[in-house]
This record gives sequence, structure tokens and C-alpha cells, in this order.
Amino acid sequence: MSATQTGPAGRMQIARGLTSLRERCGLTQTQVAARAGVSTTTVSRYEAWQDRARIRWATVKALADACDATPQERDALVAVAKSQADGWWVGNNAVPEWLDPLVSFEHQAAYEHVFANTVVPGLLQTREYALAIHQAREVRSPNESIERMVEARMQRQTILMR
Repeated sequence: MSATQTGPAGRMQIARGLTSLRERCGLTQTQVAARAGVSTTTVSRYEAWQDRARIRWATVKALADACDATPQERDALVAVAKSQADGWWVGNNAVPEWLDPLVSFEHQAAYEHVFANTVVPGLLQTREYALAIHQAREVRSPNESIERMVEARMQRQTILMR
């Protein structure tokens, strides 16, 4: 498959990597676009990690090559682009879009350091605790909606078992 829906964590790695390569070689986005055979808009989009458009690993490779990346730098960026896939949370109505980056980073993380003095962090909440939190916060939401939110919270916890 040549295109993937890249999560925020992977998209940020790709964007920062490509921007760093371009700046290191002293090229503008227009110059990189010409070298890679893509539009300036494409270069801009790949360097803007907030953009939710599909990432093509072949384009990442072409952009890295246009910036004279070492084979190791290029292969690392291509590997990130190839490894990204739709996460369980993408398009899940129980997980608001503003939470996408957090859940994406959780999905990629090897560890998480959290300090919370008033509430148990979501990854450590029991089903009952999560239900109570959502019921208190979403007073006007229907029970089905609250249950979907709790299910999403429990789904996030599956990363603790890997």
C-alpha cells in the first residue's frame, strides 16, 4: 500500500524530520518540490504535522532524497510512514478529535510519566471510575454516549498489555 493514514505522533516525526533535512541543506520548499517532482503545496503539507491528509511513503522518500538525506535518515522516515495505520480511535465518536494526538502518542509510547493530584489518569482508571467521571462530566449526555466514552477509555488501556 503506498498511502497510509498517519497518526499525529508519526506525522510529527515525519514533518520534523523533513523540515530539519530541508533547513540543513538550505533549500526552500519550492526548491525541494522541484527536486522531488512534487508541488510546493505537497512539501508544505508534509512539513505541517497537523494536516490529516494521507501520507505516501514514496513521497516521503522523494522529499528526503531531494534534501540529500543519508540513506539511514531517509529509511528512518520511510519506515515511520510505512508503519502508520488508522488507530482504533480514528473516526470513533467517543474520542473527540482534539484527543487524537494524545491517544496517538500513547499508542507509540514505551512509557508514560504522569502526575495527577486530583484524578486518576485515564490509562489507570477502572471501568467504574471512568463511568463515574463521565457521568459527572456529561450530565446531559445519553447513557449510550457515556458508555461509548467509557469503552474508548478501556480500549486505550490495551496498550498496557503489550
